Amino acid sequence: MLATNQFTNTISTPLDDFDAFLENPLGYKLTIHQSNTIGNVIKELHKDSEGYIASCHLNKDGKMGQKFYKIDDYECETENAFFSVNTFYTKCRNSNCVYELKGFFSDIDTYKIGLTHEQVIWLLEEDILGIKIPYPTWLISSGNGLYYILKFSNNIKAREDNKINFELKEKWKTCMRFIYDVLKDYGADANAMDASRVLRIDGTYNIKNNKQKEVTILKNYGNTIDDIDEFIDLWLPNEYIKEKPKTLLKAEYTVERVQTLKENGKKYGKSLKKLNLERMRDIMRLVEMRKGDCAGTRNYMLLLFAYHTLQTNQGNLEQALQDTHLLNNSFDEPERTSQVNAIVRTAHKAYLGWLNGEKVLINGKWCRKGYNYTNENLIEKLCITEEEQRKLKTIKSKKLVQEQRNKKRREKRRNEYGLTQREQQKQETIAKIMALKEQGFNNTEIAKRLGIARQTVSKYVNQK
Repeated sequence: MLATNQFTNTISTPLDDFDAFLENPLGYKLTIHQSNTIGNVIKELHKDSEGYIASCHLNKDGKMGQKFYKIDDYECETENAFFSVNTFYTKCRNSNCVYELKGFFSDIDTYKIGLTHEQVIWLLEEDILGIKIPYPTWLISSGNGLYYILKFSNNIKAREDNKINFELKEKWKTCMRFIYDVLKDYGADANAMDASRVLRIDGTYNIKNNKQKEVTILKNYGNTIDDIDEFIDLWLPNEYIKEKPKTLLKAEYTVERVQTLKENGKKYGKSLKKLNLERMRDIMRLVEMRKGDCAGTRNYMLLLFAYHTLQTNQGNLEQALQDTHLLNNSFDEPERTSQVNAIVRTAHKAYLGWLNGEKVLINGKWCRKGYNYTNENLIEKLCITEEEQRKLKTIKSKKLVQEQRNKKRREKRRNEYGLTQREQQKQETIAKIMALKEQGFNNTEIAKRLGIARQTVSKYVNQK
């Protein structure tokens, strides 16, 4: 059962001058939602839920344990406790197992931009809420950051008759991406947008590094939205969603075509295999550079590694399992064997979709299935620094690639003495001028003999 707790209550004071606010942030006080129970958000968000809600607990060793409950039987800890915003059709916290979509959310790390909760909320209410995105149902202090949660008033099922509604889930992802884009300047976390995400429970305590902070509902706006389509109609800009193509033709390179190209050693097959092989090596280099400490990106690395392994070995699932388990063993905290197996199966499913040329809606665009991410996306998802990028082969920003290309071009232009063609010609001309000068010729005579201006001869002679 949900435990009880008591929140403090303060008075809201409006403030018009943000400069004065930065100097005196206490001039703006938050009205903290007053309650005597833990998990008010859970009870309101999931009051009509039919699926399983994940209840997670971070123990003192830093390991996450989880259980699954229906709403009537829900239980949680009072410290470092988390719940899933969406529900699952089975006792497995995985995006493919999501049953009901309960709303939109964003994890805003306010500490990353050096502002307090009060300052960020003031900015959001001034420039964002009700203008670019709707007011949330709740704004919650997670201890170090804020949660933006917007509840659906309708119960939206992402899975019915044992079939996943992929189009609905992609619409949800597109809306989540838009909310992130709006809030990223305020510290929104790019890695907190998956449907299986868990958030801290209001009324519990966030304990980290021996510091205890209360997870508190700071603002209870009570706003809701009917469903995803209403959000798209009212808030989503046109550039985020495009019309579905009339026909979804298979990609140019079908299963047989890719196989034939690889067997014949054609350029497409070779370059594709080389790219995926280098991506695998880059992930291994990244783990090595971080000395196995890949908290927050470990499972994403495993998924990408498994996918690129399958691309390289033409879908050999057994080999992909073996290679991915080897990578998993190189982490400080390896993932469970069963979870690694599930990750590889997910990657295999994506590979088959790519191979058959299937299409999927991603961020408003119909794209070929598979984890074919751009370098910018990989850098953001894996939190790769510029220093790390310089040691990788393929995962680099456009700016760094251009910088390295320019450096190679400059080096290629120079001879064994480090001179460009123009610099070499200049040195040869100076040598000829000085040789003629030693023979007793004056500047005018040297200029006529070499076919250059007299001023040029004078300039080089004076330099010597």
